[in-house]
Amino acid sequence: QSLMQTEQFLSTHPEWEQIKMQNNAFAARKVSEDNDKTQQDIADFLGISQTMYARYERGANELPIRHLIKLCQYYHVSADYFLGLSKYINKKGKS
Repeated sequence: QSLMQTEQFLSTHPEWEQIKMQNNAFAARKVSEDNDKTQQDIADFLGISQTMYARYERGANELPIRHLIKLCQYYHVSADYFLGLSKYINKKGKS
């Protein structure tokens, strides 16, 4: 199943946008704190401003899929964890 099909499926949930933004914000903040990274460090990695990254962390702006993928790869965490679909950080069920 492609990423686009998955996103289309999830977007049918009536509260998806609010859930997604809250979970992304929590996970982004937790993972960056756990790895001693500043907002500026991550913003530089993503090629965006620190202000925009701060908006993602607060849930004020939706995190684009391309940034979600890059952050999961950077931190070696699953997208499920970032989206709040799993309490486990990686695919092997380890916290």
